[in-house]
Amino acid sequence: MVRLLLGGARRVSFTTVELTAKGGDIDVESLTVERQGLGSDRIFTEVGVVDVDYERALNGNHQCSTHDPFTIKDGETKEITLFGNITDKDTLAGYDGQSPSLALVGIKTGSKISGMLPVAGTAHTTNSSIIIGSLTINSSSIDPG
Repeated sequence: MVRLLLGGARRVSFTTVELTAKGGDIDVESLTVERQGLGSDRIFTEVGVVDVDYERALNGNHQCSTHDPFTIKDGETKEITLFGNITDKDTLAGYDGQSPSLALVGIKTGSKISGMLPVAGTAHTTNSSIIIGSLTINSSSIDPG
């Protein structure tokens, strides 16, 4: 399945990870997201983590980190979804055909983590020729105003 990135798209989901607390609550100080794959950072205006923090721009290492800590209670699972906001259609045209992905590359916590990082989802292919939507309003010939 090919996933497309369209100009101006917001909150495009890339990667979903489930974090489960076992043996006590887990306080997560921050998460680090990295742009990976064959694509430019300029495809994204911001990247973020749904329901964890605000969108942030990528730095020179192709990464950004969340700043709002959160807690996962013992025995609970929190779903983490990495997303990207895509640049406008005209800017995206310079990156057509590129296929970036977003990966969770870091979890800052005082607790022990089991599992392997990075976790990357499906790459999406950029396409500036498809328009998400448009609206044209015209006055009719019988409009008195």
